[in-house]
Amino acid sequence: MSAKPLLVFLETIGNSAKPKSDKETAIFLIPKLIDNFLPSAFYSDNNDEIVELAGRLRYYENHIFNFYGKENREEAKKAAKIFCQTLYDSFLKALQSWNKSKSSNNGLFWNIILTLTNSTLENFIHDFTVYMNNNPEKAEIWQSMMGLSGLEFSQYESFIVKVMNVAEKPSNLTIIFGTNVCTNKELSKFLTETVLIRRIQSSTSKKRHSYLIAGYLSVVSPNLLLESFAATLQYFHLQSKNTFNDFEQQKQTAITTVDLAKVIPKEWESKANQYVSQFVPSSMPNYLRLSDASRRQLGMYVGETLIKLFPINGTDKLIFEYDEEDPMLHEVREVILEPLENGEIPDALKPPPPPPSKKEEKKGPLHAKTILDSDDDEAEADQAYLSELHDFAAKSRHKTNQIPLLIDKLSEKNDVKKFYSGLHDLLEYLPKKWVPVHEITSDLVARVVNLENKFNIPQFQLHRQKILEVIFYRRPELISYAVRLMLSPSIEMPDRYFVLQAMIGAANYISTGKGLEEATKEAQQEMEEIKKESALEKFETTTLQGDERVGKLLRASQSLLKEEKEKSAATTERNLYLEYAPQFVYPLIQEEVEGLHLDFTVANFVGFWF
Repeated sequence: MSAKPLLVFLETIGNSAKPKSDKETAIFLIPKLIDNFLPSAFYSDNNDEIVELAGRLRYYENHIFNFYGKENREEAKKAAKIFCQTLYDSFLKALQSWNKSKSSNNGLFWNIILTLTNSTLENFIHDFTVYMNNNPEKAEIWQSMMGLSGLEFSQYESFIVKVMNVAEKPSNLTIIFGTNVCTNKELSKFLTETVLIRRIQSSTSKKRHSYLIAGYLSVVSPNLLLESFAATLQYFHLQSKNTFNDFEQQKQTAITTVDLAKVIPKEWESKANQYVSQFVPSSMPNYLRLSDASRRQLGMYVGETLIKLFPINGTDKLIFEYDEEDPMLHEVREVILEPLENGEIPDALKPPPPPPSKKEEKKGPLHAKTILDSDDDEAEADQAYLSELHDFAAKSRHKTNQIPLLIDKLSEKNDVKKFYSGLHDLLEYLPKKWVPVHEITSDLVARVVNLENKFNIPQFQLHRQKILEVIFYRRPELISYAVRLMLSPSIEMPDRYFVLQAMIGAANYISTGKGLEEATKEAQQEMEEIKKESALEKFETTTLQGDERVGKLLRASQSLLKEEKEKSAATTERNLYLEYAPQFVYPLIQEEVEGLHLDFTVANFVGFWF
C-alpha cells in the first residue's frame, strides 16, 4: 500500500497556500488513513516515502494547532487527541502482529515514539510502559531500537526519563533496555551520569531512579554498577568540602551511593571495600565540621551506612547521635531500610532485634488473643492484642513516614500487623510539622472514611477517628470533601457519625490542642468534681443520718486555690478555631441529601435524624 495519499494530506495541513476546506478534509481523513496504512508500513522496507512519512508525522500535531489558532483551541485539542490516539492504537496493532521472523522499520518506530512522547496524549508513557512490561516476549523490538547506533541520542532522553518516571521496579528496566547499557555508550553514560548525578529527579516519579538503575545494573552489568558506585562515592567525598552545591543534588548523590552499595554482588565486595576505605574516612571530618545540620547529618548517616556495608579493617564502626526532628534524616533512613526488589535487606543494615521482654518470653509467638484462657476478661484480651500489634508497629524497621506508602499499608488484606502499622504510623507522623501538607490529600481522606475493620481490631473506630481528626487539623480545607463523601448514599450511618466526631475533635484540637478523646476524658473528670461538690454542699446542711444539721459546717475557701486559674482566665486569648470555623460549618450547611436533615439555624443546636 502506497503512503502517497497520506503524505498528500499531511502536507496539505502544513501548507499555508491550501484552502481551509482542504485542510478540514485532511484533518478528518488522516486518522482513517493512518489506521489502514501504519501497521503494514511498520514492517516494510525503509524507502523515501516511509522516511518522509515519519518526518511529517512528527510535526503534524503542531500544524493542527497552527491551523485552528488560539481562538479555536478546544477544537485543536480535540483533533490532536483523535490523531494521537489513532496513531498509538495503530502502533500497538503493529506490535501485536510482530514475530521473530519479521524485521521492523527502525526509523518509523522511533519517530512514532517521539511523536507520542511529546504529544498531548498524556497517558502514552504510562500505557506504553505497562504494555512493554506486560509483553516481555516482544521486548526484542524496543531493545533492538535502544541498541541502534548513529542516532541523535539527545532526542530520546525525554522518552527514557519519562519511562523511568512510571517504572515501578528494576526488572521493568531490564525488559525495556535489555543489555543495551553494556554496548550503547550513550545510553550507559546517560543512565549512570546524567540521570543519577547531574539531574534532579522529578517529584512525580513513582520510584527513585537510583533504586531502579542500581537494581537493573546489578543484573545486566555488575562491572558498570561498581564503576558507578566509585563515581558517586567520589562525588560524595567532594561534596563534604563544598557547601555551595545544591542540597537536593547533594542528597540525591548520597542516596544514589547507598542504593548502588546495597546491590553490589558479593564477588565485587572487596573492590567496593577499597573505594569506601579511600573516600569515606577522609570525608567524615569535613561533614562533621559543616554548620548546616541537614548536610552534616546526611554525611554522617550515609558514611555510617557505607562502613556497615563494607567494614574497614582496623577501623571501628561509626556510631553517631542524630537530631530526630530533621525530616531529611527520616527520608534517608527510609531509603536505607527499604527492601530490595526481592524483598530482602542486606544483613549489615538490619536493625538488631530488641531483647525479649518477660511478657514475650511467656507469651511465645502466638497472638495475644489466641493464648489467653477463655475465662479471661474480654477487655483484657483486647488490650493484650492491641499491645502486641503496637509493639510490632513501633519497631523502627517496620515504620514509614511516606504517606503514599502508608495508604498502601491500609490496603493489606492478609497481614493484620502490616495493616495495623499503617494506622499506627499515620497517627504518629501526621501531627509532625515536617510531614508535607501536600501529601495529606483527598485520597487519604477517602481511604480512611471507607476503611473497613477487616481484621476485627479492637478500638478500630477510635484509631480511624483520631487519624481523621489530625487530617482535618492539618488541612481543614479537606473537610468539605469529607462531608460530601459522608453524605453519599454508599456511606453507612456509623461512618457518618464518625466523620462528625472527627470534625468536632479537629475543632477542639485547633482551639485547645486536645483531641475529642482527651477532651471527653477531661469533661468526665469535671463532672466527677461537680458531683463531689454537690455532695459536700448537701453535707453542709444535713448530717450523715439525714437529719437537719444544727449550726453551720465551714469548709476551706476554694478562692485561694482558684486564684491562679482566675488570673489566667482573665487574660483574653484569641481562639485559633475562629479562623477556620467557616471550613467546618459551611460544608454542613451547603450539603443536602435526601433523608438526612441537618439543622444549624437554631442557636446551640445541631441535630440530625431520619
